Formats: sequence, structure tokens, C-alpha cells
Amino acid sequence: MNRVVLSVAMGPHIHDGSHVYRIMAGYVAALMPAAVWGCVHYGMPAVRTLLLAVGSAVVWEGLARRFLGRDQTIHDGSALVQGLLMGMMLPANTPWWLIIVGTFLMIFIGKQLFGGIGCYPLNPVLIGYAILSVSWPMRLSSHFALVDLTLKGPVLEPLAALKSYGPSVAEVYPPLNLLLGLQTGGIGTGAVGLLALGGIFLMARGDISWRVSLSFLLGVAVAASIFHVISPSRFAGAAFHILAGTTVFGAFFLASDYTTTPVYPLPRLIYGFGTGVLIVLIRNLGAYPDGTVFGILILNLFHPLIDRIRPSVVGGGVLRSGWRGCSPHQVRSSRSPHM
Repeated sequence: MNRVVLSVAMGPHIHDGSHVYRIMAGYVAALMPAAVWGCVHYGMPAVRTLLLAVGSAVVWEGLARRFLGRDQTIHDGSALVQGLLMGMMLPANTPWWLIIVGTFLMIFIGKQLFGGIGCYPLNPVLIGYAILSVSWPMRLSSHFALVDLTLKGPVLEPLAALKSYGPSVAEVYPPLNLLLGLQTGGIGTGAVGLLALGGIFLMARGDISWRVSLSFLLGVAVAASIFHVISPSRFAGAAFHILAGTTVFGAFFLASDYTTTPVYPLPRLIYGFGTGVLIVLIRNLGAYPDGTVFGILILNLFHPLIDRIRPSVVGGGVLRSGWRGCSPHQVRSSRSPHM
């Protein structure tokens, strides 16, 4: 007698023909202009940091899969992209051992212990970077990783300057300079214009959701504007918050991670907008000058709950007490989820 085994995986169950390596190739293409600009901006220390971050992430991926007895996934390119994202967030002169530790935390702790791509509850890149920033904060500051930026802009990170000296520092960082990447920080997070073009490229390909990224930026703009209206002498305006720091990098390349974002349209808007608002709250009221990393991580924790705000399933509905059927009227008026 043949035994039939029913295998059910996590939804959604619709395959659109995309493959992981195709999506990751798109990410690499979108990130490369900003990464190259970072190497030009900071010189050979940036090249060393990026190569070490990407190489160590791929090595840790292979070792982790072998140690856990799972099939190798190096070929899908996810470790390469995550290593590139980590490297672009780090200062150019980050010590080599700190890069190795960061990618280990990212791959082993943040990704593979949960089962790999598609299974982790929190963005692995942010897990690794958050642990580094809490454990060795001065090692990741622009003061420690200072390189020769003569004639290339101020050497103090814009958001750190804002935290120390108030909104008057905005005069030192004209919007055009911030847009062109003439600001100190992570290797690839400052070239805002190039990052925005990369994000638009990914949205055009359908690799990331415009709902998450654009609502993220809208949340930052709305929250920053409210603070600025309440107290212009204490808080900077929306343009400065969007163009400075890792805001644009986070909106297009971190908050939009497939595994840690909601599936349905309205939850995506809520998730993105809430993340943007929380980031501004951390910047203006918290101890960290930027807050992008921690803001996204906090919303990662709540995204399964946010995703419960969804259209009714065709043919039935869900009550708090369980499953129930629905009337013909409900079937006709129900909406299927838009991915």
C-alpha cells in the first residue's frame, strides 16, 4: 500500500518564476555604484574592508551549512549580498578581526541557526552590525576609522554632529553634498543619490516592495517634520534626516528584506511607515545618533503581528475562535491578497 505524504511549507505558495540567485544578482548590481563610490571616497582601506566582509561571509556560509549538516547554499548568492551589505555599513578602517566577528554573527547566529534564507526572524545583517555597535561602539565611529578626506567634505558624521551641536550643523552639510555622498560614515551608506537609483532599479525589477521603501521614507519625513515644527532649535527637518546617515540605505536595502517584511499590501505600508517613525524617535530622543539599525530590528519583531491585517481568504474567513465558512455574499465580496 502506497503511503501518501503531504508536505506543507510556509506560505505564500505561489511561485512567480524568480530564483534567489537572480534576485541577489539584482542586489549586487544595485549596490555596486555606491560601493565603488565608497572605494573612491575612502581609498584602499574601503576596498580591503569590502573584500574581507564579502569573502568571510561566503566562507562562514559554507562552514555553517557543513557544520549543521545541510545542503550548501553558497551558489545562491545570498551570503555574498549580505557580506556586501555588512561591508558597506562599516567604516573604511574597521579592524580586520571586527569584520570577521561581524560576518560570523551575521551568518551563524543571525541566519543559519534559524535555518537559512527565508527562515530567520530578524535581518541577519542588522543582527551582526547591532552586536558590533553595542560591543565596540568606538571601533565603528568615524573618529576611529578616520581616513584622509581632505577636500571631500566634513569628517564628522552628519547625524553625530546633529546630536552634538543641534540643527545649526545642517549648514555644514548642504543637501546636494549629502545627495552626492560627501559625508562621512559607512563605506557605501553615504552615496544617497546612487543608493536611491539602485533602489529604484530593484523596485522596477520587482525585487523589493515599493510599499515598504517609500512608506519608510514617508515615515521619516512625517516624524522629522513634526519634531522640527515643535522645536526648530532642537530638531532638524525632514530633508536632513532623509539624506543623512543610513536612511536611504535602510529604506531600500535593509527594511525591504524578503524574510523579515510583511506579505500583504497594507501591512507593508504600516511596517515601512512605523519603521521610519521609530527611527526618528530614536534619533531625537534616544542615545544613538542614527537609529536605523535598531528601528528596523524592532519592527522585524512585530512584522508577523502586523501581517495579520490582511484580506479575507476566498471561500472562508477566520474568527478569533477559529475557522468558519462564509456566505455566498462574503465569497463575492472577499479580496485575494496582492503580493
